[in-house]
Amino acid sequence: MLLKKNLINDWIDFLDNGDMAAYIIKEVKSIETGKDYLELTCRAEETIRKCWDNYYNTSLPQLIATGDSKEIQVIIRFINSRVFNFKMGFSIAPEINKTPMISDDFACDGAEWNLREEENSLTVTAGELKLVINRACFGLTVYGSDGKLITRHAPYDLTGGNDDGPSCDTIPTAILKNIDTGKFSACDSFIIDYDEHFYGFGERGSKLDAKGLDIPLWVYDCVGNHTPRSYKGIPFFMSSKGYGIYVNTAAPTRFNMGEWSFISYTMYALTNSLDYFFIYGPEFKDILPEYMNITGIPQLPPKWSFGLWMSKCTYNSQDEVLKIAGKLRANKIPCDVINIDLWHNYDFIFKKEFPDPAGMVERLDADGFKLSLWQHPYLIKGTKIYEEAEKKGLLSKNTENKTFGDIGIVDFTNPEAVTWYKNVIRKLLDIGVAVIKVDFGEAADENALYYGISQDEIHNIYPLLYNKALFEITEEVRGKGNGIIWARSAYAGSQRYPLHWSGDTTANFPQLQTVLRAGLQLGLSGFVFWSHDIGGFLYQPTPELYIRWAQFGLFCSHSRCHGTTPREPWNFGEEIFRIFKKYNELRYSMLPYIYTQARKCVDSCMPMVRALVLDYQNDNTVYTIDDEYMFGESILIAPILNERNTRSIYLPEGNWYDFWTQECYSGNRWIRYEASLDIMPMFMKKGSIIPFQNVTQHVKDGLPEHLKLLVWPDSLMKTQIIEKDIIINIRGEYEEGRLLITVDDTSRNYDIQVIGEDPSDVIFKRGDIPQQE
Repeated sequence: MLLKKNLINDWIDFLDNGDMAAYIIKEVKSIETGKDYLELTCRAEETIRKCWDNYYNTSLPQLIATGDSKEIQVIIRFINSRVFNFKMGFSIAPEINKTPMISDDFACDGAEWNLREEENSLTVTAGELKLVINRACFGLTVYGSDGKLITRHAPYDLTGGNDDGPSCDTIPTAILKNIDTGKFSACDSFIIDYDEHFYGFGERGSKLDAKGLDIPLWVYDCVGNHTPRSYKGIPFFMSSKGYGIYVNTAAPTRFNMGEWSFISYTMYALTNSLDYFFIYGPEFKDILPEYMNITGIPQLPPKWSFGLWMSKCTYNSQDEVLKIAGKLRANKIPCDVINIDLWHNYDFIFKKEFPDPAGMVERLDADGFKLSLWQHPYLIKGTKIYEEAEKKGLLSKNTENKTFGDIGIVDFTNPEAVTWYKNVIRKLLDIGVAVIKVDFGEAADENALYYGISQDEIHNIYPLLYNKALFEITEEVRGKGNGIIWARSAYAGSQRYPLHWSGDTTANFPQLQTVLRAGLQLGLSGFVFWSHDIGGFLYQPTPELYIRWAQFGLFCSHSRCHGTTPREPWNFGEEIFRIFKKYNELRYSMLPYIYTQARKCVDSCMPMVRALVLDYQNDNTVYTIDDEYMFGESILIAPILNERNTRSIYLPEGNWYDFWTQECYSGNRWIRYEASLDIMPMFMKKGSIIPFQNVTQHVKDGLPEHLKLLVWPDSLMKTQIIEKDIIINIRGEYEEGRLLITVDDTSRNYDIQVIGEDPSDVIFKRGDIPQQE
């Protein structure tokens, strides 16, 4: 593959093939302690990497000691009973490195800890963790409070050698120096168990389990999710052994997860120190909240955003927008948002085809529509907005302090640039625009100069700063609780500013498959809300592809039809129109469930679209399943992702009801499922109570006066309906043919529909429900 020469590619080439000096930590020389941290001064042996050809003409890497050494500090800071911060470098401070990725609300409570010193080891007990540090040959081993091994540093992988010394396939804890440039990197390595699995790293369309992959993290305009490149690279992962690691840097990182050495993985960062948080679960459901305590929890998007979004690249005029809106209502297709892409000629001035933007917004609002407008932060020479930004010095610079390159990139590291750009966006919000499409953000050039950050760090962190600025101005104008963006690029911490979509996919079934995998990975990387372009972005989808994509897309946290050709359902024939309407109306009828799950997912830091491994971590079968998912707590979705209309579906433990046929299946097994074009396999967990409402043409604030509860009975059931400040608790009991449903709500009417059982008696009552049972 031909790749543009840039920082990440040059760096990887150095790591694999360059002239390298490695300063490998060998022994602990001295110890200091603080209130909640342990500081070690260590001797690091200087080695030079070389390759030698053995007798079998195989080239093997060696690290040959020079006899020199340096001092490297290691600081372990205890964040709470299950999290510690590990830092390593030539000169570092014990304080937490408050990068822009770290949340303002980050709670660092500390933990009670004890140190036991022995001749060859240090043993630290802190909360639920025990750390053993080898003093004579540096290495960290992590145990749970039950004494079970969680993981440990990887030693040299020795594979023979010559008179100069052994060869090694893994570099342990070390600082690396590029001999040609003098630039430093840092790395650390841990063992891989034979049955270990890894998840995360952002939005990746590759296999769910990252074991065996080499993952460089560099934000790309990657045009889809089908290559190793990603719009959203996140330096965070979780291991099935019960821990997660977040590397706290915006510099390029690389995670070789057993692609080179099958018995160890190595984390690299293009920095002169290494800074990461080690998080013990042991459940993934415990790891994600701790990670998001560090990097931030999203706000709940406004309720209207959970309705359908309709878009095309592009609606060319005000008249076309209003006609689309009118046709949606005339055809009774519920919809809440219309997006316009190219409404301006890159100058933030409405084209003449949009003669009355405020009037257009007013007419849309009167019919229940919100307006979304596209933009990006790259300003074109010759436009007034470019000239204004350049005159004020708000764009990235070259070494001569002039604007870098042919396009002006707004410098979001400059507070004045942030304020200025927010005011540009404010003018759109002031006429009633509800949400801004935050496109691009992946092109910050590392060769340019920026106001407040190093060149090595700017590229990956730019999307976060960009997301933040546009979310904040939207919330400032629209009010608390109404902050929302529709963003393509992201980095660690961007989950604080929902929401994000999967980018510019091509309209074909293979890319549909990668979109689902990418969404599951992003959910495993701390993002609660996520969407994609129904039908694919590029080119024309077939009717079959369009409706299969729509069925899946309408059961994600957010749903948007968008592409380079029309994506309105009436463009794909009568049958497709009917099926689309069926699923869209089903989504709107399930809004009480969807909005409740959104709130619960924010509170629990769980994604709305989540891989089965999150809910069924102890089931080895689900470790690699990446073509079905849980939609909230109760619904398993297994979309049809090819033209064959048949697929295998794994049902985890418990009993599951086919939503369409009401057939009950026992879990812990695979089934073969045939699905006609109008069927997407959906299974309801036994014991679920799902609230439904009447279909409306757009999302209404508040709960309706009439709700329908669909019940798949089990002996004891509990659920909630949440609407802003309203929390309705529902309890169900089923025994010997008698079903009792209790609701602690006195103001609404409820219908009960029982599925899968035929109770002889159904009793509905209102009353208090104990919260602890």
